[in-house]
Amino acid sequence: MHSGTREEAKRAALPYGRGSVSAFKLERPLLSRARQQAVSSLLLAASLMASGLWAQGPPAGGRGGRGPAAGQTVEKIRQLKPNLYMITGGGANTLIRVTPDGLIVVDTKNPSDENYNRVMEEIRSVSALPVKFVLNTHHHPDHVGNNQKFIDAGAQVVALDALKTRMASDPRTKDIPGLPTVTFAKDYVLKFGGAEVDAHSFGRGHTGDDTMVYFPDLKVVMVSDQITDATPIADFANGGSAVEWTQILDGVLKLDFEMAIPGRGEPKTRAEIEAYRAKFAAVVSRASEAIKAGATRDTLATQVKTDDLGWQFNPQFYGQLYDELTRK
Repeated sequence: MHSGTREEAKRAALPYGRGSVSAFKLERPLLSRARQQAVSSLLLAASLMASGLWAQGPPAGGRGGRGPAAGQTVEKIRQLKPNLYMITGGGANTLIRVTPDGLIVVDTKNPSDENYNRVMEEIRSVSALPVKFVLNTHHHPDHVGNNQKFIDAGAQVVALDALKTRMASDPRTKDIPGLPTVTFAKDYVLKFGGAEVDAHSFGRGHTGDDTMVYFPDLKVVMVSDQITDATPIADFANGGSAVEWTQILDGVLKLDFEMAIPGRGEPKTRAEIEAYRAKFAAVVSRASEAIKAGATRDTLATQVKTDDLGWQFNPQFYGQLYDELTRK
């Protein structure tokens, strides 16, 4: 673990002094809340379907996926630990770390004035301090959608080099403003307001730019979409990997944590992360054994049992997994 190079530190530098508190100017939505939400949902759904991210089908129960099925309304803020809060709905889970000098936010939900305004309304209910830093866990729209609004309000956005690259090139995000303003190659330590937040890239899984965000003093780690309540989805087109998925969870399990926050859904225990890792390892192991027994790219889907795991992958997933396992 390291805190970035000297050059990165310079790029990340901000005036950390306690200045006057300036509230964010909230923009009045041009459409009604319900209408704007519906339009946003339809546009994002069309984008995701066109891009093939839903190649495995919508996640069962509307949770654990990357599309609009999992809670469009930004919900009430909830306290997880002292000075750590979570906001669900409107996209991926958002975390807020409160410090005496300002706030640190993890993930900014689906793009819309409505989502941003609601997030800020909830944040303001627990702190009037400005958001100074935003960290993104990967480049998908439901995690980076309102970056620019936070930048405009004075925050720095910190993310992997790979995340910035993919956000700029992925058809679903290339037109979303708010590319990261501070980037790092693998590990980054943010120390601000007496708090420490560590960002780690342990490998490829859901995407090629997955970032685990760790709060060591609180023993909480944001694992994003590496943990889902439904069938996992690997965005192979953007560097995702089924074979390397457990490598990320191995990195997470080396951290001293009591609570893991998924991209969607409720906080998980260490035991739940261990169980999830075992399930994913079983999928890859069973696929490998099936290939050794003669399964082809076209038949692998019918020769790997997953009903006992509660997951249902489609043939496209197995085709990509076959390619990974047989690649020389």
